[in-house]
Amino acid sequence: MYSIVIPTYNRHADLYRCLDGLAEYFSPASTGQAPFTVEVIVSDDARQKELQASLASNYPWVRYFEGPSRGPAANRNNGAARATGDWLVFTDDDCIPGKGWIHEFHAHRQEAPVLEGKTIADRPRQRLDEESPLNSGGYLWSCNFAIEKPLFDSLGGFDENFPFAAMEDMDLKKRIDDAPAKIVYVPEAVIVHPWRRSRGVSFWNKHQMSELYFWNKHKTLAPPSLWKYYAYIGLRSFIKSTIPGAIEYRGRGMSNAIAHDAWLFTQSLKFLIRRPR
Repeated sequence: MYSIVIPTYNRHADLYRCLDGLAEYFSPASTGQAPFTVEVIVSDDARQKELQASLASNYPWVRYFEGPSRGPAANRNNGAARATGDWLVFTDDDCIPGKGWIHEFHAHRQEAPVLEGKTIADRPRQRLDEESPLNSGGYLWSCNFAIEKPLFDSLGGFDENFPFAAMEDMDLKKRIDDAPAKIVYVPEAVIVHPWRRSRGVSFWNKHQMSELYFWNKHKTLAPPSLWKYYAYIGLRSFIKSTIPGAIEYRGRGMSNAIAHDAWLFTQSLKFLIRRPR
């Protein structure tokens, strides 16, 4: 059995679209035909009774649980704790599973205890400030991977101490690598993640808090100099992304991209001033 875990929070329309992509595993035509069974677990951090009722009415094959309301890492762990499958398969409520998604994981299940799928966007990029966690292998983003449940449980799941919803999947990958456990990339297991607009300074500051927590936890991965690190990625972003992107997208989203580059240089200056003398 594959237990698909979907954390959600106040994105009903997106969640329904995600579940529509999973309906193939519960259609009369597929029931009893696949060499595996699937359960779908929705862990709802908003704890909304109307969502629970809607799922019961329109997606009766979904197992609904109230989430702990402590962020996506805890919400994923909550869903995983309720799972009864041999494998846990993670995706997000704003993602669209490709046809045969679980079939592709199943075909490679004997190759490794962790299987990483491919994440693509829903259309060509239209603005410089659009973002999507595109993945052609090597990242283990939480929106598209499968892991044997005993291994996930032995690792303690996602670290719920991250101060913001970022980097917790990279932390899990680091612990999988350290176990060590093999990860196999399955490009045929596709998830579609729509483009989203960049979320601005508040998001960047929160994301940085999770970065700092990650580097403190895994000190060998931390940049030797934070001010040089932010200066470097700010300069690289400006030269390799902002300038050519402004031309390619005819200035659409350029102001947000410049604001992000400026934020990176500001962080560089902040850590330069704070460095020990």
